[in-house]
Amino acid sequence: MFATVNGLRIHYEVSGQGPPLVMLHSNCRDIRSLDNLASVLRDRYTLYLVDSRGHGDSQGVEEYHYADMASDIHHLITCLGLERPILYGHGDGGVIGLILASGHPDLLSKMIISGANTTPDELDGWDMRKFRRREAKGRNDPRVSMMLREPDIGYDDLYRIGIPVFITAGEYDVVNRSDTMKIFRGIPEAELHIVHNGDRDNYVISDKALGRTILDWLDRTG
Repeated sequence: MFATVNGLRIHYEVSGQGPPLVMLHSNCRDIRSLDNLASVLRDRYTLYLVDSRGHGDSQGVEEYHYADMASDIHHLITCLGLERPILYGHGDGGVIGLILASGHPDLLSKMIISGANTTPDELDGWDMRKFRRREAKGRNDPRVSMMLREPDIGYDDLYRIGIPVFITAGEYDVVNRSDTMKIFRGIPEAELHIVHNGDRDNYVISDKALGRTILDWLDRTG
């Protein structure tokens, strides 16, 4: 399915049954990366898996910004008539979720984020160092360039998020633990879950355990 938002054709897929849950993937991936997670959640929720602009089957642009991506999701939720859906975001999807929930406090009912960061300076690891070297030579994919320049999310932005938020991160995530703790401490109704032996992607993409953990949290928070 496609919807035109902000002048772009945005691709999304709908599956499952129950309350609406919007799912957003990480940088340079697409909705297929969320297949394992979706397979657990769709028995209890109607899933709206969205390809971000320039990813998967969604239309691209020359330059990317998280604020524009958050605006896309805001308009898509409005266009589809979803009433206070839950949102799940992995990596960039989590960054988009933080921006969206901060700027539109009444849009979502709950949020789950995995491996989100507040500034590019909080991304570490071999891949990030490689990307930074390539960025200095002007050789990066523009979507990666966005990840190395944005976002800029402060404590005031986090404090404005007035919904329950479940923050997950891998034990060996590329996001510095100090930044994950900043997000946890900055959001009034936040809960934190660190996945043992998790890296940036494995506990989201390759394992179904996170889906069961999310369902438990959703049940506990009513």
